[in-house]
Amino acid sequence: MKTAELNGLALDYAVTLIENPDALKYGVDDWRQRRKYETKNGEFLFRWASSWAQSGPIIEQSCIALTPNGTSREPWIAEGPEHSYEAGTVTATNRVTGETPLIAAMRCYVASNLGDNVKIPSKLLER
Repeated sequence: MKTAELNGLALDYAVTLIENPDALKYGVDDWRQRRKYETKNGEFLFRWASSWAQSGPIIEQSCIALTPNGTSREPWIAEGPEHSYEAGTVTATNRVTGETPLIAAMRCYVASNLGDNVKIPSKLLER
């Protein structure tokens, strides 16, 4: 799936691949079940695209900039570094849009770490 089109469960799954791949070791169904649990601060687990508490530190550490886009369809732009996967160095800038600041930022984060396409289990794709 194209990173720029990730939403909902698919986007949360892609961020989990980066942030906590061990959470996926028992499969997608187990991961989805664990999303129902609250953490000690009242946030639900693995809600990267909707939780500032979980994604704020990622945005800050990854130096992702958020700006208004001015369009009604995807009104936010997220820009962050693109990494060279072989050398581990910053080579360019990722620029991704989204319906919300967190969606745009997490798409940018996924693009920076996993590239322009991500393999997402079909059961997580929204219809």
